[in-house]
Amino acid sequence: MAKVAYYNMPGDISYEKHLLDEWNIKELIPKTVKGDDIVNNLQGYDGLVTEYTILDENTLRQLPELKIIALQSVGFDEIDIAGARRCNIDVTNSPGYCTDEVATHAMALLLSLVRKIAFYDKATHEGKWDPFEGNTMHNLKGMTAGLFSFGRIAMTFANMLKAFGVRVIAYDPSKSGDFMKDHGVEKVDDPKELVSKSDIISLHSPLNSKTYHMIDKELLNACKENAILINTARGALIDEDALYEALLTGKISMAGLDVLEDEKSHNSKLFSLSNVIITPHTAFLSEESMQECRKIALEQLVTKLIKNETPENLVN
Repeated sequence: MAKVAYYNMPGDISYEKHLLDEWNIKELIPKTVKGDDIVNNLQGYDGLVTEYTILDENTLRQLPELKIIALQSVGFDEIDIAGARRCNIDVTNSPGYCTDEVATHAMALLLSLVRKIAFYDKATHEGKWDPFEGNTMHNLKGMTAGLFSFGRIAMTFANMLKAFGVRVIAYDPSKSGDFMKDHGVEKVDDPKELVSKSDIISLHSPLNSKTYHMIDKELLNACKENAILINTARGALIDEDALYEALLTGKISMAGLDVLEDEKSHNSKLFSLSNVIITPHTAFLSEESMQECRKIALEQLVTKLIKNETPENLVN
């Protein structure tokens, strides 16, 4: 029997049990585990499903029976994946499960900003009925959007932008110009060139040592005046102090953020600004996406622990 801990995960695991019954798999036993003592809580488990739990190599070495960590997320920055490999622990993610949801959320943030939905909603609730209150609005058609990275979510978002008449350019060293051209997008080879040409900047990059605070003061200074910034990826891609100053000066006119660098205490100066919309890391969320990511994670566990094969979504 293989034991799998669903560690500090929301909800129950009835869906996972239903899938295992449907697949006629009796040898994998999922269990809900709650607690704050990672090492003691997870002793004796072969597999682990978790989110937002930081696991470094030292912690993983104290879990000698653990063979796989299956993340119900696309990102895996909370796990020391190199350290996990040295401990002979597979780490998997769940790519593609929320592609449409995140792209739609990015589009919703953009539309809310350019059409000032939150601003006018607040005004009308306060008894004001003046369509000319606030700053000038502009048509999306004819604008240029610059995307950082061009994976599945960015591709879907690009199609939405083009439907509104927005020209799309992208920076992604891992994608060729021909690949982007096939998707109706122009490849840009330098981040500064991207932001200098973009009325809208949208982040879709993974968080790692190279992308940490990639949107810094220097890059923000290279932006077009009154650019709009959208982030549905990871909060730490942005130096929030630098963004705060750029929003105060008008270098960045508005920002739509689904993520912040500090999502535990939610300590950010950005909350004080009226030209920022912030949502609580909810872009991934729908009933359909949650079922899909749970299924993908469980498939990785079955592949590793029951079939003794390499999981499809191995990231280390």
